Amino acid sequence: MYVAGYDRTGAYRIAKVWKNGVATNLTDGSKDAVANSVFVSGADVYVAGTNYNIPSSSNGVATVWKNGVAINLTNGTYTAEANSIIIMGQDVYVAGYERNLATNYVAKVWKNGVATNLTDGINSGKARSVFVLGADVYAAGFEETILGSKAIIWKNGVATNLTDGSTSAFAYSVSVSGQDVFSVGIEYNGGNPIAKLWKNGVGITLGTGNISDATSVFVHTH
Repeated sequence: MYVAGYDRTGAYRIAKVWKNGVATNLTDGSKDAVANSVFVSGADVYVAGTNYNIPSSSNGVATVWKNGVAINLTNGTYTAEANSIIIMGQDVYVAGYERNLATNYVAKVWKNGVATNLTDGINSGKARSVFVLGADVYAAGFEETILGSKAIIWKNGVATNLTDGSTSAFAYSVSVSGQDVFSVGIEYNGGNPIAKLWKNGVGITLGTGNISDATSVFVHTH
């Protein structure tokens, strides 16, 4: 069992990965860092997160650690974060975001370190999850609107809106089985976040209380 996260004992968070409860530090604690996602392929352990490791910059760097060795996806010019990672064969896919010159966040997917922008940067957007099935790359996230934000699924860079942006909504996770695309997140109703499941773009309310949240989905196939 592998777990990604961080531990803080001093001034900064230390990015870590735990294997069966035993921690390995990914950073030395001299600068802030977090690990957001872990994926194991064969003997290789990949972790995605954010590392403030460039001395000349105060911005977060979207980072992949492979077996503890850091690989920067961004250069620190603008703050960035890697939120989700998946390995398919020899290809490494990461979902996240990077701020642009206009200080808006741009949702991105990196394949083997090469970024594809999912949003145009006119409005802020973030990718929170990535899933790969065959030749198709899916990402879940959101983009801001005038009234709030709309939950989105991208397939090969093409967006499908899960909500219309009239109230704030966020997609946090995506999983695909056959032709069916599942995503979970939240949609605000009366000012409160309510857990939602979307199947092929059709929303299903999961939350039954005043406030609820759905953060991850996995579809088991037999």
